[in-house]
Order: sequence, then C-alpha cells, then structure tokens
Amino acid sequence: MDSLLDFEEFNFGGAGVASPVGAGGAAGGAVESQLHQLQLQRQQQYQRLQQLQAQRDHAAHHQPAPTKPVASGVTQHVVGASPLPEQQVDGTLLTPTTPEQQGANSALLVNPKTKTALANMLSIRLQGTAQPPEHEPSAAGTLRLMTAAHAAGGGVRAPTRLLLGPAHHAHQQAGAGVAGVGVGVGAGTPVGVGGVVGSKVFAPAVPGVGVGVGVGVAGVRATPPRAQFYGHNPNLKLPPDLFLLGCVFHIVEYQQSWGTERVARWAEAIQRRGGEVEPNYCARVTHVLCETQKHGVVMQALRDAKRCVTAYWLSDAMLRRGVTPPWQALHLPSMYAARDRPAKHHRCAITGWRDEDRDRIIYCIEHIGAKFTPYMTRDNTVLISKRAEGNKYRRAREWNLPVVTAAWLTDLLLGNMSALSQIESAKYQQFNMPSPFRMDYSLVSHLMNAWKMPINITQESHERAKRAAAAVSGGPRRKRPRLEPPPPAQPPPQPPPLHLAPRVLFSAVPPHELSKLAAIVRQLGGLVVTSAAEATHLIMEKLVRTSKLVSCLVTVKHLLSPEWVLESQRLNKFADEAQFGLKDESFNKMYKCDVSEVLLCGEQRRKLFEGITFFLTPCVKPSRSQLTEMIELCGGKVEKNRRSYVSISELHNQKPFSYLVLTVPNDLHLVYYLLQTEKTLNVVCSTEVVLSAIMRQKLDVEEFLVKID
Repeated sequence: MDSLLDFEEFNFGGAGVASPVGAGGAAGGAVESQLHQLQLQRQQQYQRLQQLQAQRDHAAHHQPAPTKPVASGVTQHVVGASPLPEQQVDGTLLTPTTPEQQGANSALLVNPKTKTALANMLSIRLQGTAQPPEHEPSAAGTLRLMTAAHAAGGGVRAPTRLLLGPAHHAHQQAGAGVAGVGVGVGAGTPVGVGGVVGSKVFAPAVPGVGVGVGVGVAGVRATPPRAQFYGHNPNLKLPPDLFLLGCVFHIVEYQQSWGTERVARWAEAIQRRGGEVEPNYCARVTHVLCETQKHGVVMQALRDAKRCVTAYWLSDAMLRRGVTPPWQALHLPSMYAARDRPAKHHRCAITGWRDEDRDRIIYCIEHIGAKFTPYMTRDNTVLISKRAEGNKYRRAREWNLPVVTAAWLTDLLLGNMSALSQIESAKYQQFNMPSPFRMDYSLVSHLMNAWKMPINITQESHERAKRAAAAVSGGPRRKRPRLEPPPPAQPPPQPPPLHLAPRVLFSAVPPHELSKLAAIVRQLGGLVVTSAAEATHLIMEKLVRTSKLVSCLVTVKHLLSPEWVLESQRLNKFADEAQFGLKDESFNKMYKCDVSEVLLCGEQRRKLFEGITFFLTPCVKPSRSQLTEMIELCGGKVEKNRRSYVSISELHNQKPFSYLVLTVPNDLHLVYYLLQTEKTLNVVCSTEVVLSAIMRQKLDVEEFLVKID
C-alpha cells in the first residue's frame, strides 16, 4: 500500500516549476517560450495522477483500512527523497493568459471554491497571525488548517520536489528551517500546495485539488548554544581568603578511605576559607564531597541537584582560590565502585608527563582499576604518552603496543566504556594537546546540571561563615599588647660532649612544630639528623607506622614525644628520657608487636637479616631506597639484578629462605617464572615480610608468601 501512495517522483502542479507568492498576488509577466512545454508536462502529469488514483482506489478495496485514524478527507503519503533544485518561473505561466489558450485548454478550469480557498490560504500565510480553526470538510477549511499547522510546525522544510513556491529560500538564508508554501493554479489542473503538518504528509481528497507535502531537514541549522556553568554569581566580588562563602559541604566515603583525621583537616581548611561543613546531609548542603556515585547520599544529592565533587576538585579550588566548575574528570565522582573498575586487565606505562601532570595521570590509572608501572615491558598493555616521541613511544610502536593520550583515561573515568574496545581510535592519537585533560561534558550532564545555576550569598550566610572562619583561626584579631621589657636572659646551656650529644630525628610531626622543636634541640647542643642510621632519639607526636619509625627501631635508643624537647628547654638542658617514652597499646595490638621491647634488644637488632639476599621489584612500597636501608641496617643484602630460576633454586636448596623476592601486585608479571612452575619456589613475598620482621624482631616468611591461583 505504501508503494502506491509514494508520490516521491510526482510534482503536483508541474515538475520543477515554482510560483513565488507576494503581498499582492503572483508577480511578473508571461514567458511565452516556456508555456507550451509547461502545458504538455501538465497533461502528462494529469494522466499520471489518474493512474495513481485508480491504483489507490483498487488497493483500498482489497486491503483493510489503516489502524491509525486519519482526518476526514485527508490521505496520508510518504515522502523520502532529497529535493531537486528549483527553477523560479513567473506565476503567470500557471494560468492561461489569452482566449486562444483558454479555448485550446478548455479542460483547465479552476473551481470557484478552490479559488476562494487559495485566496484565504494566501492571506493567512502572508499575515501569519490567524489561529487554526477546527477542521472543515471543505477545501477551504482543509487548506486553512494545513497552512496554520505549517506555520506553527517550525524546524522542518518541504523538499522542493514537492513544493511549487520558492519562498523557503528566504528562510534558508536566514538560518530558519521552515519552508515556504508554493501554490500552482491552472484551469482544470490539480492545485499543488506544499505544507508540513508535524511529520506526516496529507493530501485532501477533494476533486480538482491536489496537495503535496514534504518533510526534510534544513540545509543550515543554528548551532545549539553551549551550556554555561557557574560557581558563584559572576556579579559577586568575594575576598580571596573567603572564596568558599555560600558553600556548604557534606563529606562522605572519605572517612573510610582516607581516615577521619585527614577529613577533619579538610573541614578546618574549608571553614577557614568561608565555607561550612554539615555533618548530616540536609537541604542547606550545596556540595557533596565524595569518591563515587554509588553512595546513597550521593544518589539523593544528584536528585536534589547538588554539586557532587571529589577531593581533587577541592584541592584545585584551594589553589585557584575560586569555586570553578569541574574541568577535569578527576573532579567528578566515579561511576564505578572500587570492585567494578573497568580496566583491571590493563597494565599501563607512561611517558612525557612531568610534575603535577604525571601525578594526575597516575591517579587516573588507579581510578579506572589499571595497574601502573614506571617501566615498560612487553607485558604492558598500553602506553599513555603526552607526545609522539621518546624511547618508550618508539619501542611501543615496534612492539605494536597501543599508544594513547590522556583522553582515553578521561573517557573511561566519565563512563565511556567504548574506549576499551576503541583504544586505537584517532580520537586518542591527538598528541601535544594544550589541554590534555579536557573532558566531554555531554557524558556527565547529570553531574553538571547543578552547575547551571550560580551560587548566591545572603548577608546571613556571609556573617555566619565569617564567624566560623574566625573561630577556626583562633578568634577575632586582638590588639597588640603593650610591650614590656623582656625577662632577663638565661645563661646559654653548657653543651654536652659531641659523642654524647643526642642525635634527634623527627617523624610524623607537623611542619610548623618541627621547625620550633629543631631550633630548641640545636640551642641545647643536640644534632638534628635526617637518616635513621645516625639517629639516637626519634620524636613523634604519636605512634604511627612510618618508614622512619621502622628503620629507627633498628638504631635508636629512645622513642619520645615532643614534650621531652619542651621540658629540656625549660630545664635549659636535656631532660631525662625515661619520663617521656612513647607508648600505645592499640598500636602494639594492631601490628602484633611491642615497641618498648624492641628498643631493649640492643645490637641484636642489626643481625635480623644476616645471610639473606633480597631482590626488590621496581614498584615496591615503601620505596626501593627505604626498603634497602631497612634491610641493610639489619645485616641483609639487596641485589640489583634478578637471578634465574636455577640459581634461586640452588640457593633455596642449600638454605631455605636465603633468597627472597619482594614484590607488589603491579609487578607480579615480572616474577611469574617463579610462581608458574610445577614446583613453585616459596621465595616471592610481599614487602610486609620486612616491616613485620623488624617490628616483631622475628622473620616469618610463610605468613607473607605470594601465591596465585
């Protein structure tokens, strides 16, 4: 049935003939040379119309009616071809101009009702203000309805193959998408009318009237405006030290992953800069600081159009001193939970990245679940390069290893999973980009909706934020007290002999306190050292397992709190260490050790790893230098080159556990030859074997062996 109703190749009112419509009717004079050809074409087309009408009537008797209702007196047509170029012909060609012509073409007579309908339609089209009336069964009513609907449709234009009027050229030049209406009138000839009603094409079943409607896409479309995102209202002028005014934060997820102490420091920093921190989610919250979109509070916040950001955004906002909409993928919470990250099977190497950009690339790799290696081997699956140059880049091309830019990481972070299968796409080969971390906001429109409205600040919130910032910074500024004569200076202390002077090392002490305590130690005649091998005293605010603590458990005599230094300043000499020893039962229970007992072991601590050789893979944590220091302080040996399976097997047979390989998950591919054999050598351990052995003063290899399924 559709093939019978397809009028794609048929032009009502003349093929390729157009009639421009003006304010006073058809314009121009007769073109005598084209009239005869035009009349022949009309006769051929009229015959073609009769054939198509007969086919349609035949099909209507032999097929059921369409299920979709169509208005009375209207027939639905399908149009689907690209428009043909139009020819502008004077409107007088469409009507006979002489009695001879009228006599020769006596069949070309126009129904009076049709003339009235066309006049009404042209009037409505030119005025553009009439409201569409209810559908009438007459030709005039049908034309008025279609014209009004065409004027209100907008955004589409009829193909010129089915339109007689060239009025749409003006709209196309102006960037509009609505075509004009072309009308061809001839005595006894079907009248061609082009119009658009939604996406359907209608032809009124009125004798003597033919209506052709086309749907097409405008040649010129206006570019949709880019979404505008805001931080604060651009008209607000905020002081740089209170740039978070009006921002109310609620922090989730980071308490478990980063610790409550660090989150508390973030809260203090937010309040010092004019922001507020709400312990519970409520309507006042403007920003939710989170890691993923999977948390229940984050899901609710997105429904409430709150700004959901990560700690990376907060850090960059602190540096910029402004509430800027997120501009990197790291600034937005991940759509993956930790166990569902998409690139777990990838092992990434990087090249060309420096300083802060290098750190961001590593963070991105971790957040998509891939493994990062500072080196590149054939076991790597992808190289992330900033430029199309360098040794790693050339070697990757030789090995047919995919090389991509940071855009690949950005797309994965934003949820574009097709990046995994399209890793060789040209999109990810655009090196030397000025903004390598630029992201596509269309991928995260649900996260950016809240940024479309600026943050406004009320006077009440301004005053409240200033009070909170003053409370965090120690209260309002006070007047400088009157200067009084300083107390009489104490005589300088008598420094102890150089071989008896305490050599003090600091760990886990805030920088502002560290400088003060170090000055006191030097003033009293002590030495401030930076290496555990030289230290005799370790100063810590509280027991926290750091690399310095583990190393110092081999060398120092005293583990003290900062109060020892302050008391020494008050006494003007170094105080007795016995009263200021640092103890923490919860720490001892967590690591199954007793720090006080370890310090009493004396020189025996330096023989813990005697006769044991270690090999460290590149990505070990703590770093290679720190682990090497610990091992060598305990009498062990570290080799730079990896031994073969046969050589390790011989050492292991002579003395079990005399050769140990320390590795981390990212480097397991380097030691598979020791794990994937019929008789696995039990020599591959995690770095915890060294840390725990020093803290417990006992080497337990079996507990920390690495095994694979």
